[in-house]
Amino acid sequence: MQPRLSVRERRIFCRLAYESEGRRTLDWLGDTYHLGAGANIPINQLLDLVGVLLAIDGEKGVPDLDKEWSRALLMFEATLNTVVGHAGYPSEDMGYGTGMFCRIAQIAEAVRRASRIDPYKVCPRYAVCPRYAEFGNAILHFVQPWGKNLSTTGDHGDDIG
Repeated sequence: MQPRLSVRERRIFCRLAYESEGRRTLDWLGDTYHLGAGANIPINQLLDLVGVLLAIDGEKGVPDLDKEWSRALLMFEATLNTVVGHAGYPSEDMGYGTGMFCRIAQIAEAVRRASRIDPYKVCPRYAVCPRYAEFGNAILHFVQPWGKNLSTTGDHGDDIG
């Protein structure tokens, strides 16, 4: 989308994204995020925020986002430590927990590629969350034998297929 926008349109988009998703979302999540770093609504708000930061960081007219990144990445680390339980299994129920983990993993990969944080290298063993890298092993234990995709329960659709 970015190449199709004029310079003026990009600046307007970036300003709106920064003010509405960036600053407001960080203020909304506030200091209490860490009390519920595994809760669905705050996680989704955070993932959207990180996506916006990735999209606008470095664009002309966008202020320095180091403070926003610092706050958002602390929250993201808390989420990585919360959503993966013992032996790599999702902390949430298997269906929705797997779906949330898949979304988190997509953002984690984007953040890693942007050189913001590498969930696999921050700690000596595997990651910020040592269990993060174990999720791939855990998911192999709950594949539906009748399906073609990795799925977990009937309450959530196939996420990996």
